[in-house]
Amino acid sequence: MSTENTIKTITQAVNQGFDIKVNGLNVDTALNVYYDNTLVANTSLEPRNGKIGDAIITDKSGQARFVFYVKDSYDELIDKPESQFISTLNNDIGDKKLVVVDKSSITANNLPSNFKDISRCYAEVTVKKAFDIVFSDIKNYSGSKENVGTRKLTII
Repeated sequence: MSTENTIKTITQAVNQGFDIKVNGLNVDTALNVYYDNTLVANTSLEPRNGKIGDAIITDKSGQARFVFYVKDSYDELIDKPESQFISTLNNDIGDKKLVVVDKSSITANNLPSNFKDISRCYAEVTVKKAFDIVFSDIKNYSGSKENVGTRKLTII
């Protein structure tokens, strides 16, 4: 009888931060940020001239500079099968779109497909994330520890 390994702890899970600099937008304009077509909460954004949670606003030259912290909720996978953990990571693989739009044009929780037509200004970039996972204490039903120390690099 085969029993699948489960994930018991996730340690050293570090949120990735992307330093974003956007030029050429409208001046003195409040912005919304969308990641993978979903509105990013201000608690994941840090303007370079402010603190986490402050509004992202362009300056007098139409530039916005901020750090976007990608927050992953992998703790919900504790005590779930290893295959579910790996599947969740693999679903994150691929190019993700980061879009900055003027707040006065778009405030929806999901980025409309016609955002380019309805926004006064926008910028779009593709971002990738990487995971370096080391299995440090895995044992399957037969007592084998074949995955211990195995590294899995996942780029998303």
